[in-house]
Order: sequence, then structure tokens, then C-alpha cells
Amino acid sequence: MGEALSRSRASRNAALSSGFNDEPEHFLCPGNQGVVMAGKFELFRDGGVSFRFRLKAPNGTVVAVSKQYSDKASAVEGIHAVRECAGTGLITDLCPPMPRKAVKKQAPLPVATAV
Repeated sequence: MGEALSRSRASRNAALSSGFNDEPEHFLCPGNQGVVMAGKFELFRDGGVSFRFRLKAPNGTVVAVSKQYSDKASAVEGIHAVRECAGTGLITDLCPPMPRKAVKKQAPLPVATAV
């Protein structure tokens, strides 16, 4: 696992130093041109001041937007952190409980009768 992680970091660093600015699609899907992906990350400048990334669904809907990063390499590391954690992340519900009166009651389901 450690060796694979080191190789993936090395390939990320190589991509950053060899054309990432010109061809981001090669960085996002190296060696797999034309492969349909579940979604894509877009790296962009936020007002020309900081770097951010957004995750888009295949239909173009923005699913998530990152925090601000001071440099591109940090933003790319953020993308990789999301890729590593998102598939195994647990869901924690931090929403306050809804009061009973605010919960919409559903009509009872009809009961089948024998003929």
C-alpha cells in the first residue's frame, strides 16, 4: 500500500511539473483518454487570488466546492485527499432533531381486501 501511494504521489508530482497547466485532463485521467468517469474535478482560480476545485457530476451539476488554497499544488493534494476519503467516509448526521409537529404525517397506506 505504501509503495502504491508513493508511486501515485510521484506520478502526481510528475504531472504537475510536466504540462498540468496546459492539459488538466491528462492529470485527472492519465493514460485513459476517452474513458467515461463518474464525475470530474475542476481546478480553478477563485477571483485570481486563491485556488479551488469543484467536483462535478457527469450531467454538469456541481456536487462540491473546496476551500481556498494558497497554491495549486495544495489544491491538487486536496483533490487527492477527497478521492482517498470520499469512498470510505461515514455519514454523520449533525442536524438538530426536528420537532414532532414539524414532521409531516403521511396518510396511511390503503389496506388490501379479499374479494
